Amino acid sequence: MERKGLLSVIVPIYKVEPYLRRCIDSIRNQTYRNLQIILVDDGSPDDCGAICDEYTKVDDRIIAVHQENEGLSGARNNGLLFAKGEYIAFVDSDDWLHPQMYETLIRLIEDHRLDMARCSVIDSDGQSEDPILPRDKHTANRLITGVDVFELYFAEFLCKVVWNAVYRRDIVMGIISPERCHSQDNYVSGRYLYRSKRMMITDKCLYYYYKNPTS
Repeated sequence: MERKGLLSVIVPIYKVEPYLRRCIDSIRNQTYRNLQIILVDDGSPDDCGAICDEYTKVDDRIIAVHQENEGLSGARNNGLLFAKGEYIAFVDSDDWLHPQMYETLIRLIEDHRLDMARCSVIDSDGQSEDPILPRDKHTANRLITGVDVFELYFAEFLCKVVWNAVYRRDIVMGIISPERCHSQDNYVSGRYLYRSKRMMITDKCLYYYYKNPTS
């Protein structure tokens, strides 16, 4: 029988009511089924908290965490306290996923003994969609090892964000995202890369990044 390790998906949520169901449904409908979905309501003043609670009643893989507003990093940090998976992923709550994103990335991790696997991205404003692929085409779909993993932080957008990846648990745990500051992704993604010795970036566009005008 094929082994399928638990993947904990952390979703920080604040004032995204029009988009939240799309996001959660795209996670629930992943072909990779062994998920723990952690919805962190960061004191959202709209109905996001109620939507989170609603989903816990229809899918036992989902837990809802409610907290005072601490910002994106505070929500991610608190979500990690509940994460039980051997794999960790993050999703921004106005974005959505291709149904095969996590199956694809975890297969890469397990086939190549990776610390993390990343995918390419679709940049969307709700009308048009533009692919974001590795800047250097020779980076895509190949094993990256040693110091070359961290070096990509300086040249590759797909390595500066945290949400287009699946990480082994030990890459993520113990790294605290700085709260209430800009460019939180840049800080923690660099730390994750520094810890990693084996990585791949697929040229498959599996994460949909929404240009939210109110974000």
